[in-house]
Amino acid sequence: MEELFKYTLVMRQHFDLFGDRHSERKERETKRLREIEVTKKEEKAGQEGSATSMITANIVNGIDVNGI
Repeated sequence: MEELFKYTLVMRQHFDLFGDRHSERKERETKRLREIEVTKKEEKAGQEGSATSMITANIVNGIDVNGI
């Protein structure tokens, strides 16, 4: 029992090495990439076709009215 306790104390600092599984890393990475993709879509959502940007750019139906 004493040897098990000593082993536990020595190996405690390396616990992350033994508790890190490939499948869990892969799952975390997939989740992180999905969150990044959602964030990019949310940031881009307000940029296309907003009324204020079209008015300031003088664009009507995708055509620049300054050149007419």
